[in-house]
Amino acid sequence: MFTLEGYELTEIVYDDPCFLICYAWSAHSSRKVLLKVVKDGNRTLTENGKLLNEYKVASSLKMDGILAPTAAIMHSSGMALEFEPIQGHTLRRYAELLPISMGDLLNISIRLTEIIQELHDNHVLHLNIRPDTVLIQETTLKVYLTGFGYASRAVDGKWQDSSIPLMESSPYYMSPEQTGRMNQGVGARSDLYSLGVTLYEQLAGRLPYAAKDALGWSHAHMAQSPAPLPGSHGRIPQRLADIVMRLLAKDPAERFGSAAEVRAALQAVAADELCAPSEPVPGQAALHAGDHGARRVEAAQALRAGTSPRELQAGAVNPAGSRAVRPVTERTDASPSAGQRRDGNKPSVQAHGAAAVTLEQSASYSQVLDLSAIIQSSQAFTLGGSGAAMAAKLMTLLLQTAGAERALLVKARGGERVRILSAVSSAGEIVVSGIVKRLAGDPSLDEELLADCINGARPILLSEEARGSRLALPLIAGGQPVGCLYLENKLNRRAFAAERYPVLQTLGVQALYLARQSCDATPVIPPGMQVQAVTHSMETLTAREKEVLQLMAAGLSNQEIASRLIISTATVKIHVKNIFRKMKVDRRIKAVTIAKFLGLLDEGAPA
Repeated sequence: MFTLEGYELTEIVYDDPCFLICYAWSAHSSRKVLLKVVKDGNRTLTENGKLLNEYKVASSLKMDGILAPTAAIMHSSGMALEFEPIQGHTLRRYAELLPISMGDLLNISIRLTEIIQELHDNHVLHLNIRPDTVLIQETTLKVYLTGFGYASRAVDGKWQDSSIPLMESSPYYMSPEQTGRMNQGVGARSDLYSLGVTLYEQLAGRLPYAAKDALGWSHAHMAQSPAPLPGSHGRIPQRLADIVMRLLAKDPAERFGSAAEVRAALQAVAADELCAPSEPVPGQAALHAGDHGARRVEAAQALRAGTSPRELQAGAVNPAGSRAVRPVTERTDASPSAGQRRDGNKPSVQAHGAAAVTLEQSASYSQVLDLSAIIQSSQAFTLGGSGAAMAAKLMTLLLQTAGAERALLVKARGGERVRILSAVSSAGEIVVSGIVKRLAGDPSLDEELLADCINGARPILLSEEARGSRLALPLIAGGQPVGCLYLENKLNRRAFAAERYPVLQTLGVQALYLARQSCDATPVIPPGMQVQAVTHSMETLTAREKEVLQLMAAGLSNQEIASRLIISTATVKIHVKNIFRKMKVDRRIKAVTIAKFLGLLDEGAPA
């Protein structure tokens, strides 16, 4: 059984291979507390980083409405946070257990905007607003915001990098600018977009977009239009529907200017005599799919009685809400080897260097998305197939990686430019066609723009109020321009970040070559044109290097790894250096992030 020095576990709220969330009795303060504990494992390093960031940001805020940690504790190679026990549950769980009335949803939303505005006034971005980080105290409907693992604080007027690797849940609610696909940094309006996705889901009973993976979600936020909310005819006040759709604008400049503006707009809706405050939100029916009847009755009775059923307590910190709170019947003796409690505004983590991960050391989320595109293109070559099918796959990846609505692959042939592949995103679907067509006379294209791009071998980006963003990107092979990749996004005039150009050009050159060879059953890619096969370099890790990498992921220091493997610290340093060289990274957390993404930390992964 898990033990933590100075704490007696009384109730386990949530337990999985990465986390333990529980109520405990603190011997230090002689009171009941809530603990969030990172377990030892191959995600220890990244989860420690998120908890450390949550502690540094949230514990320094002196404001109501946030669930702020009161202490940071080290144990083994992991970290834990202590919180005041709040008997509540997440907005997601609350919606599953009790139908939310329109009036209650408006009141919750208004209070949430007040908390967000105060965060922004304190120069903090949350960057993780979603139904799982909004807590509702069941007897009072008091609103709290938690989940500060990705939060960013402004220093000297600039937001600090908070791109924790592999943001597992956030892609559904992430603003377009957080994907790294825009010529626009994150800011206060990024939180407003996430708020918009959260409210849309509560009102419609579904997310505004659909996608299959992180790259698909990134593309959806950049280049897909959400289905309009059913306004007055769908029992959602039209002004509320308009507020949510404005929050979901791709361009931050088209959203509300501040959370305070959103609050004022919501208050106007709440005051509207046409709004039926006690009527259930229409989207709640979809959120209640399944056999929740008995639980809703129990929850309603508990709320009226002012008590808290165990299931509601579990939902407070368990987004899935599927595990009931269970009591710990044994007394847990303090372990002599357990870590030491740390108090104050700054946790002491020098004892375990792996836990002292700062946000600046993290591999960015945009790089992880680029890696996903590279891996998928490599897999397309590995699986083989016709040149046309492989080219179509690359065009789909191009559209998603760029965050574009439309992509055209143009070949330079003599003095002409010929369109040979087209990819268009519409209603959540990507359609690729391979019609060969001369560009002359095509009213949908600016032939002069493409000619300037190819002849000058330089990218040209146009951003216009009426036409959104257009990018012409030259494709170079053998030192010569061979064509052009043309991209459009009419929804976002800040699309197509320059940092994505190298990946797009690599995929574009490959797609161009494959399209030209589409008649061959097994096209041969000439030297220098392959996508850099990241998976291949991963497989060159030796068995010992893989062991070291797995222990790095568990948060062990070089000295601890040496002790575990019965080798010298100097030898461990050599292995770490070789891992960095082979994986083309410069920090532990980047190596662990990529290895986890590729499945190299799973049992049975190739050495």
